[in-house]
Amino acid sequence: MEIYRQRHKLIAEDCDCKRKLRLHCLMNIIQQASIAHTEQLGMGRHMTLDRGLLWVIIAEHLSITRLPQYDEEIEIISYPGTTMHYFFPRYFLINDARGEPIIRASAMWALIDEKSRQMADPSEHAIHIEGGENGDELPVRMRLALPQLKEETVQAKAGYSQVDLNGHLHNASYLDIALDSLDSAYLLDHNPKDIELVFKKEIRLDEHFHITRMQKDDLWYFANDHFALKIQFE
Repeated sequence: MEIYRQRHKLIAEDCDCKRKLRLHCLMNIIQQASIAHTEQLGMGRHMTLDRGLLWVIIAEHLSITRLPQYDEEIEIISYPGTTMHYFFPRYFLINDARGEPIIRASAMWALIDEKSRQMADPSEHAIHIEGGENGDELPVRMRLALPQLKEETVQAKAGYSQVDLNGHLHNASYLDIALDSLDSAYLLDHNPKDIELVFKKEIRLDEHFHITRMQKDDLWYFANDHFALKIQFE
């Protein structure tokens, strides 16, 4: 099983006002590692994007021991899991400069047809990625159970700057919208520990939508018909 490795030194635009890695940038780092490794494995854009197939993330899980800080160097390690017909799991480990693990992550990818926006069968397009598990991967769930808690509603729109090259809301933008709905004083005083996202349907450019927000202590839930998000702070 081939393993992808990359080093990255955090620059100013990677960081938030606490000088720690911005969660949006963390998700982008994970996504770029996935794309880069997929290209190395011979399944890049010539096999997908150029043939009208889009890679999409349908579930993601991040476990954070600590977020790296401005000017810190990190190593991103990634490898694919065992393909499950339509679904492509991928796993990640981010180490600090001493080789200590600080972030673990997992994601479930799939392919959709660019025109129909329906799931594509990879076997019909000769898409194959060899992978496997070693037994200690962070689990990624395809469904999130939501608790019965007091609900609040957040209004949102898929703005131009939040939409990716697939023409829908970027996976990290869901997290941005959720975080921006919280009080900044809370965010300055708390750090994310565990994040789970599940995407059910895409949200296209200019689409208006509402999000149901629920809180139980330092555990926050955000959901609607399109996605579910759980963030645990400490």
